[in-house]
Amino acid sequence: MKYLIIKSYLLAALILVSCDAVNEMQLQSNSAIAIPSELVIPFRYTKKLVVVHAHLNDSKTANSFIFDTGAFQSKIEYQLAQYLQLETHSKRDNGTAQGVKREIEITSVDTIGLSSAKFFNIGAGKLQYDKKSYSPCIAKDGIIGANLIKLAHWKIDYKNKKIHVSKDPFVLNNENNQYELEFTTSFLSGVPEINIEIDGRIIKDVIFDIGYN
Repeated sequence: MKYLIIKSYLLAALILVSCDAVNEMQLQSNSAIAIPSELVIPFRYTKKLVVVHAHLNDSKTANSFIFDTGAFQSKIEYQLAQYLQLETHSKRDNGTAQGVKREIEITSVDTIGLSSAKFFNIGAGKLQYDKKSYSPCIAKDGIIGANLIKLAHWKIDYKNKKIHVSKDPFVLNNENNQYELEFTTSFLSGVPEINIEIDGRIIKDVIFDIGYN
């Protein structure tokens, strides 16, 4: 009897996980981009973080977002998401670099405009900032995450505060001290993970996270 109860709980959990995975896959598969060859997006550098301005859906108001390669999914501040009437499709657990864990609602943004680049059907969590979070002081409207970033090629010029974005890979100039760094991503994720060496020891699967200072 006890075995049957445990089996039932495990089966129920598997079904829930499967449903969440299917929802994530649907959101990911519907994403698309429209970029006019190569373009440049200006950004501001605040507290060692890259902040960009983006237009959501048909809004003429530009909102501020942290450009975050380490975020699995983009995030929209909760009140802004409600104002834009973004429908909740599912819920999932979410964790931050500061160790804060919570359940968030998942929605989809029809269009996110970065300069003249358009990103379509981008999955995003409705973000309720923790009272102790300093993120709203930097970019109050949310995060541009890896599920959008993985759709294009990006080159960040910190010195001139410009992001170059293209549908095609950038060509490296080896005479200008540029190097290629291999990275991997996990299932469904665009979050880049690299291997680093410290004192002869290889540390694997370190998140390459420009959204955390």
